[in-house]
Amino acid sequence: MIVGCAVNFWARHLLQTNRECHITPFNIKLSIVMYFSYFVLFARLFYKAYMAGDRKEKRKQPVTADCPLFKSKVQ
Repeated sequence: MIVGCAVNFWARHLLQTNRECHITPFNIKLSIVMYFSYFVLFARLFYKAYMAGDRKEKRKQPVTADCPLFKSKVQ
């Protein structure tokens, strides 16, 4: 994501200085929107996974063997 943003800003700089660049300004704008949406999705995931208060409350509950995944198959 960071490399893609760097390439877009470099291509934009080339277009502004009237150098040859095979990327259209419309394509640069679309890719900036795409990378911004990636950033928003990652920020939401990070917030929900590490900073939301609900996770700490769920962790306080003990793990019981009522769940079939935790039960031993040998009895």
